[in-house]
Amino acid sequence: MFRVRSPPTVEAAKIIVNYSFNILNLATLYAAIHPENHRSVTVIQRLGMTNLGLCDRYYNCQLLLFALQKP
Repeated sequence: MFRVRSPPTVEAAKIIVNYSFNILNLATLYAAIHPENHRSVTVIQRLGMTNLGLCDRYYNCQLLLFALQKP
């Protein structure tokens, strides 16, 4: 089973956020995560993303939806 170690994962995610905002010039990033995927939720929270609540719009299941606005 693949296990994600938080510190390197958070650093990689920060690079993706930086690229998305500064190179792609996106205004908002969204993440949809299965509620039981606690490790991914932790990474997203460490990025400062805001929990928008449960969403059933994608993949025919309930997911936690997070957003991060460009500073």
